[in-house]
This record gives sequence, structure tokens and C-alpha cells, in this order.
Amino acid sequence: MDTVKTTKTDELKRAKTMEAVVKTESGYDNMELKQIPIPEVTGDKVLLKVAYTGICGTDIHTFKGQYANAVTPLVWAMNFQVKLLKWDQMLKR
Repeated sequence: MDTVKTTKTDELKRAKTMEAVVKTESGYDNMELKQIPIPEVTGDKVLLKVAYTGICGTDIHTFKGQYANAVTPLVWAMNFQVKLLKWDQMLKR
């Protein structure tokens, strides 16, 4: 029986969603791990894969609902180390 070897690039092309921590409404906690659509890579946007992540004081205050300006739904995306996966040809170096 022949086996087909798939690469991470093949998996990325097939993937339509990704996991994200989403603050669903204001107030204490109200956070969920959700599947959300993978953003399109166009123009000056790039697709990153998170390798490591951490939390900071802003994250804790947002979790506790202490920031009234946190517009929900809010996808958390800060304090991380990433790998560049995909970019548009329009992106200038």
C-alpha cells in the first residue's frame, strides 16, 4: 500500500479554521477557546504560527473585566513568539 506524505504546508492549505482565545463579552472571565476562520493573506498582511505565548498585566486586567474599552468579541494576540508561515507577494521586504 502506498502512503502519501503530507507536509505542514499541505495541512495549512487545507485548514479553514484555527484555535483562538476569545473574550466573548465584557466582565470577569467570559473567555472561550474557539475555532475561528483563518484570516486571508493579502497585501501587507502575513500569517503567523504561534510557537510560544505568555500573559502580561493587560491580559490579567482584561480577563478580570477591568478594561471597559475591551470591545468584544476580542481575540487575544499579544506576547508571543511566532513563525512566519505565509505572506503575499505584494509585501515589500
